[in-house]
Amino acid sequence: MDENKESTVNVSGFYDEFSKKQLSTGINLRHYYLFDQLVKAGLKKDSSVLEIGCGIGTLTQLMANYLKRGEIHATDISPESISVARKRLADFKRISLEVSDMNGFNAGRTYDFIILADVIEHIPFSEHTELFRTISLHAHPGSVVFLNIPHPKATEYFERTDPSKLQIIDQAVYAGALIAPAEACGLVLSSYRSYSLFQKQSDYVLVIFGVNRDISFSPVSRIRIILRKLWLRLSYLERIMF
Repeated sequence: MDENKESTVNVSGFYDEFSKKQLSTGINLRHYYLFDQLVKAGLKKDSSVLEIGCGIGTLTQLMANYLKRGEIHATDISPESISVARKRLADFKRISLEVSDMNGFNAGRTYDFIILADVIEHIPFSEHTELFRTISLHAHPGSVVFLNIPHPKATEYFERTDPSKLQIIDQAVYAGALIAPAEACGLVLSSYRSYSLFQKQSDYVLVIFGVNRDISFSPVSRIRIILRKLWLRLSYLERIMF
């Protein structure tokens, strides 16, 4: 067995076992938060979704309840996770599930949303460019590429203090290391926001990319600019007076 295949088997085996923990935990705060952020990012009832690294289908389930006219194609490297997901999501007709490590993946179509929820930090940096190339292949000009990752400082903290909280591959993914391969594959950063979920400090980062395309800019009305300036000027005066 070559090194790449052996690595895939090891990772797949880890997540086969990890699926038991996911099943015990079920849908948690992170899943509900991410679903809320997906809707705020434009997820609609008829959106099409490619979910990479779906695990046992926890976030998938939340989306499936919402996507009354949409559809989800969800993948995971773990055969056991996909098996559990198929049982959990058997009543949903607009979901297809596939075992895949995304190497050579080609669904032959594009999706409105491409989601990697706490996934890319578990994929070696050497494979990120090829992954983003696959993502770009499945994106149309209006697609939203939605990633959630642990804050890199949080990953480094647990590496030092409690490695048992980390998975078989768990890298601290800083912005530069994430953005460079995405841009090289035709994507452009739309937003990058750190936030706090389980820790008092920011422990996660939400990252959104779009397809890099030419767009037209239209100036806002003069009255809107005046009102914005007035509001900010009043805020400024309030701060310096009290």
